[in-house]
Amino acid sequence: MLRDMVIAFGVSLCVGGESVDPADMLASVGDIVHQRAIEIERAGNVVRFTAASLTALSELAPPLAGWWQAERPSTDGSVSLRFVGPAGVTELTYCRPDLAVDSVRHIIETDSGQPYPPGEARHPLHRLAERLTRVFRTGFTATDVHVTEDEYCLSVVVAGREADDAPRLIDFQAATPESDDFDPDDLDGGYCVVNEEHIPVYRGLSEIRLKNQTLHLTFTAEAVQSWRLRSTRMKVALRLDPNEIEKLRDALMKIFAYSERWPLPRVELG
Repeated sequence: MLRDMVIAFGVSLCVGGESVDPADMLASVGDIVHQRAIEIERAGNVVRFTAASLTALSELAPPLAGWWQAERPSTDGSVSLRFVGPAGVTELTYCRPDLAVDSVRHIIETDSGQPYPPGEARHPLHRLAERLTRVFRTGFTATDVHVTEDEYCLSVVVAGREADDAPRLIDFQAATPESDDFDPDDLDGGYCVVNEEHIPVYRGLSEIRLKNQTLHLTFTAEAVQSWRLRSTRMKVALRLDPNEIEKLRDALMKIFAYSERWPLPRVELG
C-alpha cells in the first residue's frame, strides 16, 4: 500500500534538546489517519506520515500544533517541532498560539514531498551538483500563496521549491492599523520581508513588480546582506491559478497600504 502513496513528511518534537515520545500525538491523530488512509512509520521518536494527497496530510495540522503548544514553546527556542522532508529539516520554535495551526499547516504544505522507494533516491552526486549550482540562481518557482490576517498582522507568503527540492519562500508582513504594534511615529516601522530561514528585514525592498505571472523583486543592501543573496534582483515565477495571482496582488497592495506612513519601494502590481 505504501508504494502507491506519493506525499510524505517526518515530524518530531524536541524539548530542551531531547526528543519527546510521540505516543500521545499518535493517539490524537488516530481518527484522521484512519479516515484519510494515512500510513504511519515510526523510527524512535520520529514519525513519518505518508498519504496520497497533500490535502490529507494538511489535516494533521491541528493535532500536531496541539502537541507542540502543549509544551508551551517560547522565544528561547527550547521547544521545537521539527519537520523532515526531501530538502532536510525545518523547525518551528515559536509563534503566537492562535497562529500555530496555520504555521504547522503551511510547513506541511511546503515541506512534504515524494518519499523515495529503496534504491530510487537521486544519486548523491546529482543532489550535490544541484545544491552547488543553487548559488548561481537567485529566484525560484512559487506554487503556493498563503494569506492570513487578523487584528495584529497581515501575512502574505509565496512559497515553492528549488530544482534540488529545497523549499523557498518569501513572507511579506505588515502590522494592521488595529494592532498594538502599529505605531505611526516609529521610524523603524512598516512592512517586513521574511525568508525560508525565518530572517526578517524591515522595508527590505526597493522595487516590486508583478508582471506576466512573475514577481520581480529588487532588494535593499540590508536584505542582500542579511539573506546572503548574490544579487539585489530576484524573479519569482508564479505557477499559480489566475484567481490565486489576484489574491496575491490584492494582499500585497494591502501590505503597502498599511505601510504608507513609512518609505515604500517602487510598487507596480498592475
